[in-house]
Amino acid sequence: MIIITAMKAIRDVWAESIELRRELAKRYPGLLAE
Repeated sequence: MIIITAMKAIRDVWAESIELRRELAKRYPGLLAE
């Protein structure tokens, strides 16, 4: 059960990081082009 909970938490954090990257890409188009 602990493993499942940890995987869900990691997946949530990962999804949030992707959303943050998309927001940054919108605001600073040249920042993530490298």
